[in-house]
Amino acid sequence: MKKTIIYGTGDYGRKVYSLLTKYISDKDICFCRTGAQENEICEGRKVINADNLNRSNSDDAQIIIAIKNRKIVADIKKILTKKGFLPQQIVDIVSFFEDNLIPEQYKQSDAAEKYCMICQNIVDHFMPAGEKTELFIEKKIIGGGYRENVICPVCGSGDRERWQYYLIKHETDLLSESCRVLHIAPESSNYHMIHANPMCDYYTGDLQVGRAMHQVDLTNIQFCNAFFDYIIANHVFEHITDEKKMFDEIKRVMKLDGTLICSFPICMDEDTFEDPAYVSEDERLKYYGQKDHVRLYGKDYKQHIEKYGFSVEVKSPKDYFGEEEIEKYGFIRNDVILFCKKMDDSSERQ
Repeated sequence: MKKTIIYGTGDYGRKVYSLLTKYISDKDICFCRTGAQENEICEGRKVINADNLNRSNSDDAQIIIAIKNRKIVADIKKILTKKGFLPQQIVDIVSFFEDNLIPEQYKQSDAAEKYCMICQNIVDHFMPAGEKTELFIEKKIIGGGYRENVICPVCGSGDRERWQYYLIKHETDLLSESCRVLHIAPESSNYHMIHANPMCDYYTGDLQVGRAMHQVDLTNIQFCNAFFDYIIANHVFEHITDEKKMFDEIKRVMKLDGTLICSFPICMDEDTFEDPAYVSEDERLKYYGQKDHVRLYGKDYKQHIEKYGFSVEVKSPKDYFGEEEIEKYGFIRNDVILFCKKMDDSSERQ
């Protein structure tokens, strides 16, 4: 059996691993990533540093590049080729998905051309994505579940990322002025956009080690008071149990005139719902739509966030664009991103 090397330890890499272990022994699988630390482990398997990967010690290996950003994938392919790996040894999971799993109606669509604002490419379709969970379908959750018009086939950006990109570019000075930013669970496409601003003091954070510059627990942030001009956190808050402590910490590290840019899945049929008694994966899947969610934000989302001492401005594609443009740019029509400012102590709601 050939050794299988999964290049990438993120969501794509873990999903590929989960699929492969149904058919081959996990003893024949290892992970690889750029900058991997000594003795780093992913899914119980050793992670090889990409610098140490070469054909001389992996002559019969099959390498699966499990990364969605097409530019990064192209760079990795060039590196692997220079190391002597043959084209037939390298599989790009996004290309495989597009070539083999996308229905013909998406490959040969007569629909109007789409335009990805992030990579600035015209494409004939955006690919579908998202999980078909019962709750997401039943309650028509905004920003969650299966959707048709999601992934750019060139850069791999999703619908939420493109809407975030538009707002950051047109509604902030984040890309052109001096500022300090904390970006939680950073989306790769928007990471590169923000990182390109040389005047931006840019910090990325994630609860899981190795996924960002800093390991950051939003309920116990390690940075000092009034440190950041912007904090960006998209589809993060629904994972955090102690919501009040989280927002207290976010306010603490935000400057007085700072901005929190955030989003989360929303059910417009009911108010925000959570029950501390629901702790099992099955219960959370049933009531919140995902095994690692701890609440389901509802139609009162604006007031719900404001009670923690923020003034909230709602940004939705339907208020900026017509229906044809929303379809062209691959946005979710009624998606919501919130721009939140700290209220003065005197006006903060108790």
